[in-house]
Amino acid sequence: MEPVPFAFCLLPFLNPHDRQSQRRTTTRGGDRIGLHHDDGHAAEAGRLRERALAWFERHRNAVHGSAWLQRAEARALGATGRWVDARRAWTMLYTADPDEPAHLGGLGIAAAHLADSLEAHRLLTLLREDGRPWRFGEPRYQAARVAAALGRTNDAIALLEDAIAEGADVRHVLHADPALAPLRRDSRFVRLGRP
Repeated sequence: MEPVPFAFCLLPFLNPHDRQSQRRTTTRGGDRIGLHHDDGHAAEAGRLRERALAWFERHRNAVHGSAWLQRAEARALGATGRWVDARRAWTMLYTADPDEPAHLGGLGIAAAHLADSLEAHRLLTLLREDGRPWRFGEPRYQAARVAAALGRTNDAIALLEDAIAEGADVRHVLHADPALAPLRRDSRFVRLGRP
């Protein structure tokens, strides 16, 4: 799973040639910031999200040279509620690589937040029915994220169960994925996060 983007404010302080260190740091930092948001630290998490977007703006050339950073920027735009910009970013990513389930998931989540439920449901169906081999549950995981954004809790939980059964290694990050925040109080979701 791609890192939660909130911690990208840490990137300027990391070795620019050590991508593994950057990924570990941003994933761990993003987990913490995502949890802080839910633990009553919304203002601090919001400032860090804004700082991350400022970093993306200052490093525009690096971002456009890396699909990984473009995905992180698209997620950061969504996390700050800039859904029109997030949709535009996900559309560019999808155009460049239509086989990546995360791009369809991002588009579906943005559509749901922009009240384009017809498009969100269309993308949810595409992800749910993706039967291509060697995907290890990623399409179902992305479908669960879209279902959660649409408020379809039962579908989202069932899709997460399918994703895990198909090999998606996501149990350790479910609690930190902002798209799954609507599910966090559901006991079935809590159980999914346990080993």
